[in-house]
Amino acid sequence: MKKYAVSLFLIFLILFEYKMGRDKIKNKEYFESIITQKKENISFYLNALKNNRVAIDRKYVVLNSMAGDCLTSLIAKYSAGYPIEELYTDYYDALEYMHQSWMVLDNRAYLKDTKYNHYFGSDYDLMLWMLSLGYLLDVEKQKYMLLLEILDRFSVKDLLYETIIKAKISERPPITEESYKMIMDMPWAYESLRHAVKETDDEYGKERSSALIEHFLNKEFYQRHKGFSFYDHHKSDNNIYYGYWSFESAAIADILSVDISPFENNKYFPKDMYFYKKSERRK
Repeated sequence: MKKYAVSLFLIFLILFEYKMGRDKIKNKEYFESIITQKKENISFYLNALKNNRVAIDRKYVVLNSMAGDCLTSLIAKYSAGYPIEELYTDYYDALEYMHQSWMVLDNRAYLKDTKYNHYFGSDYDLMLWMLSLGYLLDVEKQKYMLLLEILDRFSVKDLLYETIIKAKISERPPITEESYKMIMDMPWAYESLRHAVKETDDEYGKERSSALIEHFLNKEFYQRHKGFSFYDHHKSDNNIYYGYWSFESAAIADILSVDISPFENNKYFPKDMYFYKKSERRK
């Protein structure tokens, strides 16, 4: 009887894992509905653009929305447990639509009739995720350069952005200072992660960086997004939740070559993406 009970428990665990995927807040069925919804949105917009049903002054807003839909689809697929190899199409589509729209639209932070050479809220996160995912997926260098064209056109200089870019594009000149004012919570939201990249490149520096990334994941990543971006999406009655993943933490941890064991199983750390990057490097 005891052996029978153990077998049933193991079957239950296997079925639970199959239904839940990587994310443990929503099940695979939920994420499949998100993926389907985003696919239908993109198809609708593509058809509208092809048949000239989008007003000229709305074209780039539509392309911007399509970029967001592609990235949401990618993250939802990761949450659902899709193989990493199946995320590339969404990434390259998001990159193309983002480049077309952001090179025309000015997505920089706006406050009191003043534009700052910096992004805020969801736009900051979108750029950070695109840079991080491009690094982790080891996407084509020529394609990755499209993100740099956006940043350089609007003179956006950010410590986290440039740390990830430099690891991907070694010839990228280092920045001497960042381009934004200390406003709108963005430096504060990523405070510990920003400190992690400033530590010395020795044994003790790496230990401190690892501890800072752990603190960021435990105390800052989700908590400091309150009021903007993805915060509390899982509580919405609408299907807007696609997963809470700190892709930037995985990118920075890999770039700094720190010990990830203290935070490897943190619910926000995309460890499958991290280990995929490791495996791709060995090929």
